[in-house]
Amino acid sequence: DQSIAIMLLCWAGLVFSTRRMAAVILHQSVHERLSGNGLFDKLLGDFVTLLMLTQDSETYKVDHCKIHQGPLTFATKYDPNVQFFSVFGKD
Repeated sequence: DQSIAIMLLCWAGLVFSTRRMAAVILHQSVHERLSGNGLFDKLLGDFVTLLMLTQDSETYKVDHCKIHQGPLTFATKYDPNVQFFSVFGKD
């Protein structure tokens, strides 16, 4: 049925778009490198998280900047990304 194919295509586009928002807009806004204006970046990051119905930008910033990229955890066994790939990915 053509309507199912269109629906699946739209769903895939939506998933791709939200992942892109997280990977680019939210990521750059928590590093305050999106616009160069910290307040604007925070507001935009909060807006994007509202659109995606996900964790707010402040907790994402803590998870990303302090835990994942923290000086004592980055690329160590305490890094959540390393832990994930150690269990589900390739060593």
